[in-house]
Amino acid sequence: MGITILLFSDRVVIETLHNEKRSLQYIADYLGFSKTTIFNKFHRLDVTYQAQLAQADFEKKVTQRGRKSSLTTNLKRLIEELSDDELVQINWYLNSRPLKCLNWHSPIEIFLLNLRH
Repeated sequence: MGITILLFSDRVVIETLHNEKRSLQYIADYLGFSKTTIFNKFHRLDVTYQAQLAQADFEKKVTQRGRKSSLTTNLKRLIEELSDDELVQINWYLNSRPLKCLNWHSPIEIFLLNLRH
């Protein structure tokens, strides 16, 4: 399921054709979008469709987007509750223990070896 982003000019065409009492299918065919896309754009606003309001709503929602967290909710909550010193300790512990995949060297050892070269 892709996201269809309309240009402001597309929104103006939608508003104009809607005011001319054109069908959703006609508007969709005219702009080259699916009927469902046009239907969804109409029903995002609680008022009669207006291009400027729809564009403002889109711009507001774009700014509220963020990168999805790869952390679980519980892990994210735990990290937010830890102090900076506790996070430094955890980081040191994880990076100073030997790992089999590094031929029993620690990540910090490998980092320092690569730093010298």
